[in-house]
Amino acid sequence: MMLGASLSTSYWADDVVCAAYVRNHCPTKVLDGKTPMEALLGTPPDISNLCVFGCKV
Repeated sequence: MMLGASLSTSYWADDVVCAAYVRNHCPTKVLDGKTPMEALLGTPPDISNLCVFGCKV
């Protein structure tokens, strides 16, 4: 993600947090097509706030 956004290594921690957030909001076969957040909370996550890592918001 950092290479695609052309960001310096000072953003490494933010990149890790962002990657974990995205992963927890993506469906997985292990959970029968549900996301980890959906399995935990019982409702599908709202992904309308997602944007490209490193973009201006």
